[in-house]
Amino acid sequence: YRSGQYITAVYSDIELETEEPVYSFKTGDYLVRAKSPVSVDTHFYMYFTMFGQMRYDSYEEDVLGGWNTIQRLMDDYRSLTDTITESEDFPYGGDIAFGELQFYHGKGDAEWGLRQEDFILDGEYDIRELGRQAGELTIYANDEEVTIERAAEILLDIREYFDEANIGFYAIDFVLRKPRAEDEPYSDTLRINVEGFLYEDIHADGLTGRLQAAHDKLEAYYAGQDTKTGEQEKRE
Repeated sequence: YRSGQYITAVYSDIELETEEPVYSFKTGDYLVRAKSPVSVDTHFYMYFTMFGQMRYDSYEEDVLGGWNTIQRLMDDYRSLTDTITESEDFPYGGDIAFGELQFYHGKGDAEWGLRQEDFILDGEYDIRELGRQAGELTIYANDEEVTIERAAEILLDIREYFDEANIGFYAIDFVLRKPRAEDEPYSDTLRINVEGFLYEDIHADGLTGRLQAAHDKLEAYYAGQDTKTGEQEKRE
């Protein structure tokens, strides 16, 4: 494959190393990954036909477009939150427990999230602070008691775990449900479910009321979506 010739012709001003071609069953192309030994965010793929002809590369999108930079930050935050959610000491890991940085606006009732254009190639950033600005946890907790009061207790406990570890988050998607029986699916008939519940709202004073309101609002939204889907299916 003419990856060396292509790099010399197009990217002669960048120090790049290439890996062995890998066949993509999805596209039918052969992919060659190029990366810089000095720039952590400079890496991209070149796509060749089976005959070795160059089709395109992802440099503009991955490197210049900033995708590699934000993906690095997202991975770093995920690894940071994993130190809590995957710890044997954390009792709410369940089947789903992770954290991610959000790079968009319009989540829930308020616009929040990081803007991709604010981050530069190879920039060094405080991941803990970014977490406080736009980190979102997703945690499904299993408990025999599925009540608003129990959900409030667990959320307060989760906040304490992250506070003690100095790992910030801005909001949480949280589900409290009963453990499933062996080889049986989870039942959705009894669950507490909130999305985009703000870190700043996780405090004991009035927490059950805020949780109940958030849960009711989300359930009403889902019911409305189900109604729309049913009406659409009838029209079809």
